[in-house]
Amino acid sequence: AESLAMAQQTFEDTAAGKDIDVVSVHDLVELLIRKVAKSHAALGQILSVKQYENLTYCHSVNVAMLSLLLGRQVGLDDATAAALVEAALLHDIGKTKIPLEIVKKPGALDKRERAMIEAHTTLGSEILMQTEGLHPLTPIVALEHHRAVKGGGYPNLGTAIPHPMSQIVSVADIYEALTGARTYQDAKPPERACLILARMAGEKLSTGLVKTFVNAITFFPIGSCVKTSREECGVVIQTNHREPLHPVIALLRPDGQPGDRIDTAARGTGGSYERHILETIPAPPTLDLREFLREQPEAA
Repeated sequence: AESLAMAQQTFEDTAAGKDIDVVSVHDLVELLIRKVAKSHAALGQILSVKQYENLTYCHSVNVAMLSLLLGRQVGLDDATAAALVEAALLHDIGKTKIPLEIVKKPGALDKRERAMIEAHTTLGSEILMQTEGLHPLTPIVALEHHRAVKGGGYPNLGTAIPHPMSQIVSVADIYEALTGARTYQDAKPPERACLILARMAGEKLSTGLVKTFVNAITFFPIGSCVKTSREECGVVIQTNHREPLHPVIALLRPDGQPGDRIDTAARGTGGSYERHILETIPAPPTLDLREFLREQPEAA
């Protein structure tokens, strides 16, 4: 909640024509790296399917966390990881200069509206270049995060290949957009979003980064609501890197509270799995993920 409030203030101030408060941005980066990234509940809420309207500042915090997750997987040091989080937080700052009715338009955009939306990359880069105290790569990522690894996308920069930092944010940005509810589209489950990322690999996105990202988040991320082959409903509370399709779940009781803890990787006497995860399902509106995710052990 604190990270979202800080991000919301930054975006609202920029929309109102105020300068970006760099101190607040750096505080938010520190908060995300030191606190939120180590919280199962916070990560679960970011990685799970969002059923609420995902506003730009919410999206940006989520993209920052997903970028950090991917950055850690590819071995970024602390200083580079902090620069990545800053760039990811501010990658969409240019949208504050686009009319909200266009940003949230439920139908297809016409040619003029599409051009306005696409301009958020150059607008954001200009805002960030004029802001002292930010990392030099932050405006570059804002400019390039819709560029393809083969040189396409927007804005038109010829055949220039995006910076590796921009490529990381692009993967996180697309995944978060797919799994986050919008006025104009329903949220997609994580496994569907991963398949879409896989189809984009090689042309739009870095193949290596997509593979690393999918392996890192797993098909059933912490906080996902799932249905098992035994017709049970539960919440994923622990992932299993050795068997990513068989996480540990807490069964969902009729009163919405956590039930028994089930390891879906458990096998019967004949060696077969006792149950499989069939699909992700929408979270009940009254579900409180914090009740399921507090004090959970690290992933297996």
